[in-house]
Amino acid sequence: MVTVRWAVLAVGVALVVLVAASPATALSCVGHEDASAAAILAGEERLGTLRDFDEDYRGAVLGTVTDVDTDEREGSATHGATTVHLEVHATYGDVGAESVRIEMSDPGWMSGYPFEVGTTYFVPIRHEPNAIMGCEPITPVAPDEVDGLVAQLDEPAPGVVLTVGSERISVVPAASGEGDDGGLHPPAWLWVALAGVLVAGAVAVTAIVGRD
Repeated sequence: MVTVRWAVLAVGVALVVLVAASPATALSCVGHEDASAAAILAGEERLGTLRDFDEDYRGAVLGTVTDVDTDEREGSATHGATTVHLEVHATYGDVGAESVRIEMSDPGWMSGYPFEVGTTYFVPIRHEPNAIMGCEPITPVAPDEVDGLVAQLDEPAPGVVLTVGSERISVVPAASGEGDDGGLHPPAWLWVALAGVLVAGAVAVTAIVGRD
């Protein structure tokens, strides 16, 4: 049984190393059956949350992405931080803007939305918090559908710039103390995952020892 115990411990250690070494994966979302602009305007949307659009969102903007700026500096305290600029063609609901500035923790690597320059999107704006995540019912709009949607929506508010998601989440926090050691500083959720793996390994070892 000693061999079995060591085997279990080895598996536990391997799992810990695997979790620690694995890169973060993209946020997993419940799909939206129909989050199109047409469905939302008609009140016939079918969102993955099973909630009505206006329960979580105060409106939306129809806009084209003019710029996507991502901090790709390795070791930076704001590594992955992404700013997206949209030129607004029309608005829906309680949203008035001529342009929108979206700030996300990343450009779609983990929890952000993968906006592309030159593409037009129907972008919902939440009541609270003032942020946009990758799971939002954001939908690309085909060029030949833009004019039809503009005719159903409100005009942009001249001179108004709407900033969404002003609180950025640092993927690689800066090192404490003077300077940056250049190393990787895992986020808090990784330590929780490691603790879970360690507990599971301890339970397995205890069960085997108890059978001796």
